[in-house]
Amino acid sequence: LIEFAEKIFPPLPRVVRGKSLVFDADPKGKKLIYVTGNSVNPADSDMYTQHSVAVNVAKYSPSGFYIASADNNGKVRIWDTINEEHLLKYEYQPFSGPINDLAWTSDNARMLVGGNGASKFGAVFMVETGTSVGSVTGMSRSVNSVDFRPVRPYRAITGNDEGLVTFLEGPPFSFKSSFQNHKGFVNVVRYSLNGSFFVSGGADGKIFLHDGESGEKLSEVGSPAHEGGVYAISFSRQSPLCVSASADKSIKLWSVEAKTFIIIDNNLLLRIKCWLIYSIFSVNTSGLIHWVLNHTLEKISYFSRCSSLVGKLGVKL
Repeated sequence: LIEFAEKIFPPLPRVVRGKSLVFDADPKGKKLIYVTGNSVNPADSDMYTQHSVAVNVAKYSPSGFYIASADNNGKVRIWDTINEEHLLKYEYQPFSGPINDLAWTSDNARMLVGGNGASKFGAVFMVETGTSVGSVTGMSRSVNSVDFRPVRPYRAITGNDEGLVTFLEGPPFSFKSSFQNHKGFVNVVRYSLNGSFFVSGGADGKIFLHDGESGEKLSEVGSPAHEGGVYAISFSRQSPLCVSASADKSIKLWSVEAKTFIIIDNNLLLRIKCWLIYSIFSVNTSGLIHWVLNHTLEKISYFSRCSSLVGKLGVKL
């Protein structure tokens, strides 16, 4: 008896030096998702290949039933995660130009995108209709990172190439204030999971902590946090811990409440991307994905590069 088992072995992400690569996890913290070329790889080795140009970001909805992915043309595709066909639910083009990051509100109803459009650098709209629910203003250069406060009252934040962190209130969302704490690009802005604060990380190696509801700057973490640019920040799902990764080739694990570093690992050559329940996943400049233990930063294993999709594997049983 001969049978054949089919399995997809997806390529690793394409890394561009000096640019953040956004990873995401499903709401249960068990699946990893990233983009590579024109495709999206939801974990369990599945591929979504319906974008016609390079995809920059993909993120699960808080419900876990949908994924939103956005590309260099400004197209946002929202598609089903349950069916094998990954049916398209909605498609929008909030502006013409690359979208670098996106975020969902916790009720799955609204979406925030940021990038480099012809006439604007961000948009916020209803997921079911595409109707605008405010304006993303206060910046004049490309937005690199966006996030929503995950609890009510909702807030929105952006970080851009001017070194600005912009704070918006809503809905409907409108400009409230901006902060120029960084010298150089702001590469990442992220809210804590309880919404009590948010952080920004920049090309200057600095990390700043802000109040989640008012936007007020609270303090700087470290002095500076890293010796190279900060490219990604991710929060633990179980405790007030945070990890950051930098061009200085280090990962740092730090206590949010104490604003102090706990563990520093300078040997992994990584940029941190995503914190799942039990593990931290990151990618380095060669595209290797590293799997690291929580709280110890002990490396478990890594996934080496395939340059393109390996679609089917035949196994003789």
